[in-house]
Amino acid sequence: MSNGISSSNTSVSGFKHDLNALQKLTSYVPEVKKQLCLHTATLRVMLGANPSRTNLLLKQTSARTSTQQHKSVTQALAYKMAARHLPSALHSRPDSQQYLLSEAAKTYELCGNTKAALNCRQMVNRSSLRGGSSNSSSTAALSS
Repeated sequence: MSNGISSSNTSVSGFKHDLNALQKLTSYVPEVKKQLCLHTATLRVMLGANPSRTNLLLKQTSARTSTQQHKSVTQALAYKMAARHLPSALHSRPDSQQYLLSEAAKTYELCGNTKAALNCRQMVNRSSLRGGSSNSSSTAALSS
Protein backbone atom coordinates (compact mmCIF):
# COMPACT_ATOMS: atom_id res chain seq x y z
CA MET A 1 0.00 0.00 0.00
CA SER A 2 1.53 3.26 -1.08
CA ASN A 3 0.48 6.21 1.03
CA GLY A 4 2.61 8.88 -0.60
CA ILE A 5 4.94 9.30 2.36
CA SER A 6 8.57 8.52 1.67
CA SER A 7 10.38 7.22 4.68
CA SER A 8 14.00 6.23 4.59
CA ASN A 9 15.29 3.25 6.51
CA THR A 10 17.21 5.62 8.77
CA SER A 11 14.16 7.65 9.75
CA VAL A 12 12.04 4.54 10.32
CA SER A 13 14.82 2.98 12.38
CA GLY A 14 15.16 6.15 14.44
CA PHE A 15 11.41 6.39 14.91
CA LYS A 16 11.27 2.75 16.08
CA HIS A 17 14.10 3.46 18.53
CA ASP A 18 12.20 6.45 19.93
CA LEU A 19 9.00 4.41 20.12
CA ASN A 20 10.80 1.70 22.11
CA ALA A 21 12.17 4.33 24.50
CA LEU A 22 8.66 5.76 24.90
CA GLN A 23 7.34 2.28 25.64
CA LYS A 24 9.97 1.78 28.36
CA LEU A 25 9.01 5.11 29.92
CA THR A 26 5.40 4.02 30.39
CA SER A 27 6.30 1.98 33.47
CA TYR A 28 7.74 5.10 35.13
CA VAL A 29 5.51 7.82 33.70
CA PRO A 30 1.98 6.48 33.09
CA GLU A 31 0.95 9.64 31.21
CA VAL A 32 3.30 8.60 28.40
CA LYS A 33 0.94 5.72 27.54
CA LYS A 34 -1.40 8.29 26.07
CA GLN A 35 1.13 9.16 23.38
CA LEU A 36 2.17 5.58 22.68
CA CYS A 37 -0.91 4.73 20.57
CA LEU A 38 -0.58 7.90 18.51
CA HIS A 39 3.12 7.33 17.82
CA THR A 40 2.52 3.65 17.04
CA ALA A 41 -0.18 4.68 14.56
CA THR A 42 2.23 7.19 13.02
CA LEU A 43 4.84 4.45 12.54
CA ARG A 44 2.20 2.23 10.94
CA VAL A 45 1.32 5.03 8.50
CA MET A 46 5.03 5.46 7.70
CA LEU A 47 5.33 1.75 6.94
CA GLY A 48 2.04 1.44 5.04
CA ALA A 49 0.76 -1.19 7.49
CA ASN A 50 -2.77 -2.59 7.70
CA PRO A 51 -5.07 0.44 8.01
CA SER A 52 -7.65 -1.39 10.17
CA ARG A 53 -5.24 -1.73 13.09
CA THR A 54 -3.99 1.82 12.53
CA ASN A 55 -7.60 3.04 12.70
CA LEU A 56 -8.07 1.19 15.99
CA LEU A 57 -4.94 2.82 17.45
CA LEU A 58 -6.15 6.28 16.39
CA LYS A 59 -9.50 5.65 18.09
CA GLN A 60 -7.71 4.52 21.26
CA THR A 61 -5.62 7.69 21.16
CA SER A 62 -8.72 9.82 21.60
CA ALA A 63 -10.15 7.64 24.34
CA ARG A 64 -7.01 7.37 26.49
CA THR A 65 -6.15 11.01 26.93
CA SER A 66 -7.13 12.54 30.27
CA THR A 67 -6.40 16.26 30.51
CA GLN A 68 -8.74 18.36 28.40
CA GLN A 69 -6.09 20.46 26.61
CA HIS A 70 -3.87 17.46 25.93
CA LYS A 71 -6.86 15.38 24.88
CA SER A 72 -7.94 18.03 22.43
CA VAL A 73 -4.58 18.30 20.68
CA THR A 74 -4.13 14.53 20.58
CA GLN A 75 -7.69 14.00 19.37
CA ALA A 76 -7.31 16.63 16.64
CA LEU A 77 -4.15 14.95 15.39
CA ALA A 78 -5.85 11.54 15.44
CA TYR A 79 -8.78 12.95 13.42
CA LYS A 80 -6.39 14.51 10.93
CA MET A 81 -4.34 11.32 10.53
CA ALA A 82 -7.46 9.19 10.07
CA ALA A 83 -8.84 11.56 7.44
CA ARG A 84 -5.61 11.85 5.51
CA HIS A 85 -4.07 8.40 5.69
CA LEU A 86 -6.77 5.75 6.14
CA PRO A 87 -8.66 4.34 3.15
CA SER A 88 -12.19 5.63 2.68
CA ALA A 89 -13.51 2.05 3.07
CA LEU A 90 -12.74 2.29 6.80
CA HIS A 91 -14.78 5.45 7.25
CA SER A 92 -18.34 5.01 8.48
CA ARG A 93 -19.94 7.65 6.25
CA PRO A 94 -19.35 8.99 2.74
CA ASP A 95 -18.25 12.43 3.93
CA SER A 96 -16.04 11.12 6.73
CA GLN A 97 -12.85 12.74 5.47
CA GLN A 98 -14.43 16.20 5.44
CA TYR A 99 -16.14 15.55 8.78
CA LEU A 100 -12.93 14.40 10.49
CA LEU A 101 -10.95 17.33 9.11
CA SER A 102 -13.69 19.76 10.20
CA GLU A 103 -13.66 18.27 13.70
CA ALA A 104 -9.87 18.53 13.78
CA ALA A 105 -10.11 22.19 12.73
CA LYS A 106 -12.66 22.96 15.46
CA THR A 107 -10.56 21.17 18.06
CA TYR A 108 -7.36 22.93 17.04
CA GLU A 109 -9.19 26.25 17.19
CA LEU A 110 -10.37 25.52 20.74
CA CYS A 111 -6.74 24.85 21.68
CA GLY A 112 -5.66 28.14 20.15
CA ASN A 113 -3.73 26.58 17.27
CA THR A 114 -5.15 28.71 14.46
CA LYS A 115 -2.47 27.66 11.96
CA ALA A 116 -3.37 23.97 12.27
CA ALA A 117 -7.09 24.84 12.17
CA LEU A 118 -6.60 26.80 8.95
CA ASN A 119 -4.57 23.93 7.49
CA CYS A 120 -7.42 21.50 8.21
CA ARG A 121 -10.01 23.84 6.69
CA GLN A 122 -7.90 24.19 3.55
CA MET A 123 -7.76 20.38 3.29
CA VAL A 124 -11.56 20.23 3.62
CA ASN A 125 -11.90 22.76 0.80
CA ARG A 126 -9.46 20.86 -1.44
CA SER A 127 -11.26 17.60 -0.67
CA SER A 128 -14.61 19.18 -1.54
CA LEU A 129 -13.20 20.46 -4.83
CA ARG A 130 -11.95 16.95 -5.67
CA GLY A 131 -15.48 15.77 -5.09
CA GLY A 132 -15.40 13.39 -2.21
CA SER A 133 -13.71 11.49 0.49
CA SER A 134 -10.85 9.98 -1.48
CA ASN A 135 -7.66 10.44 0.44
CA SER A 136 -5.32 8.50 -1.79
CA SER A 137 -3.87 11.61 -3.40
CA SER A 138 -2.87 13.21 -0.12
CA THR A 139 0.91 13.25 -0.05
CA ALA A 140 1.69 16.02 2.40
CA ALA A 141 3.62 15.16 5.54
CA LEU A 142 1.88 15.17 8.90
CA SER A 143 1.82 18.56 10.53
CA SER A 144 0.09 20.00 13.53
